[in-house]
Amino acid sequence: MKKLLFILGSLFLFSCSESTRFRLLDSRKTGIDFQNTITETDSFNILTYEYIYNGAGVGAGDLNNDGLPDLVFAGNQVSSRIYLNQGKFRFKDITGNFKGLSNDQWFSGVALADINNDGWLDVYLTSTADGSREKCKNRLWLNDGAQKGGDPTFTEMAEKYGIANDDQSVSAAFLDYDLDGYIDLYILNNVVNSEVKSSIISSYITRSRNGLRPPFSGVMTLSLGWLPPITKAAFILSLPP
Repeated sequence: MKKLLFILGSLFLFSCSESTRFRLLDSRKTGIDFQNTITETDSFNILTYEYIYNGAGVGAGDLNNDGLPDLVFAGNQVSSRIYLNQGKFRFKDITGNFKGLSNDQWFSGVALADINNDGWLDVYLTSTADGSREKCKNRLWLNDGAQKGGDPTFTEMAEKYGIANDDQSVSAAFLDYDLDGYIDLYILNNVVNSEVKSSIISSYITRSRNGLRPPFSGVMTLSLGWLPPITKAAFILSLPP
């Protein structure tokens, strides 16, 4: 018994002395000071909006092609923030390089992809919560590239590309759904009070015109009734109470 206690005690001391696998880094050193602060009011709270504390998405990808993963934080009541990786766990805030990005929308998710195939990673933010459809439009920032060794700049182009979805979107993902070599877009939408619909998922498929890579087109939702068989089988028709 004493021998067993000695072995257990030794194992306990060894495990306590072993260094942790993760370390909390000081934001003053990393430069990442983003906080997705939620402020409740009498008219906007957990009782009036049940998803208020669902949080927001984070995306990681190489925005300036330097081989280092950069970070994109979606903001609910605060502005979304974008940080460029400087190496050695130090980041630079380049949010100002995203033309038109402000905190007047409740952004919920982040999806990164090179949408126009120009070699630069683009940023797509989904939006929800607001009663105004205009403020629920998802936004696409195309990467304009880095000029003369500077930081990359971004231009908002969701309307032009036909993916400014305004159906209370929660998250999105890019993939080649129909295996035609063009990137497609999957969007997950929320069910919000009076906005309850038969469709909670939208999919956008790129269509080839003259062999060129076009903007997105052909929004597919259950309410539109235009669904290829495999898509219809994959859609969520309803949620349990």
